[in-house]
Amino acid sequence: IIELNQNITTSVAYLDDKTDRGTIRKLLTENKADINDYKLKMDKNNGFLRTLEYQPSEDIEDEWKKLDEVYELKYNLWNTVIRLEENMDKWKGFTINEMKNAKLDDEIRDFNIAITNLNHQIAEPEKDKVLSLLNKLSNEMNKFAPVIQVLSSTSMQERHWKEFFKIINIEYADGILNSITF
Repeated sequence: IIELNQNITTSVAYLDDKTDRGTIRKLLTENKADINDYKLKMDKNNGFLRTLEYQPSEDIEDEWKKLDEVYELKYNLWNTVIRLEENMDKWKGFTINEMKNAKLDDEIRDFNIAITNLNHQIAEPEKDKVLSLLNKLSNEMNKFAPVIQVLSSTSMQERHWKEFFKIINIEYADGILNSITF
């Protein structure tokens, strides 16, 4: 348990923001399987000890909890990076109506909450390359967030759209919200 904790904490793959995303997904899956396996073994061992009327080792449980916390932090960090990268690529091709239907403003808010939480959870955020990448992606996303929020607002009526397209010198026509992309 201690060795796996150390591997997760110091793994170059987890620390390098340029690590292939497929490699990260594979590592996260393998590490989670190992953690679950350790938990099953620990619980089984503790059951045997209780049967023999011995106290289970609190040290092992404490080490497992530390391992699980370290893993969850890495998982949340990398999962947020990967999802944000994928979503930002997907969002670039959305039409205005697709933005509305996808509720992008809700997704942006949820990403910002997750990123804020991660910034508070990581001990030395300024030294973490992956968190720095996530913050960079967040800044890029938030640069366009106000425009996305306005364009995807369900309160925008046809008269608003006509005025908007007049300002940007594009002729408004039926169906334009299904064809024009951000």
